Amino acid sequence: MNWARTLLDGVVLCLVFNLLIALLGVFIPGSFKNMLPSEIRKAAPPLDPTAPKSIRK
Repeated sequence: MNWARTLLDGVVLCLVFNLLIALLGVFIPGSFKNMLPSEIRKAAPPLDPTAPKSIRK
């Protein structure tokens, strides 16, 4: 077994996976909303899709 290749493949797979999750959060910001506790979901303001992206952050 080539340990250097194994570690390199693991690092690349981790980077690709994390990039996909980050892009999902950027382009679909409400996608992780259901995972939060109900208290946090109720306290958070609703996402206004008509607001400019500079305001939505």
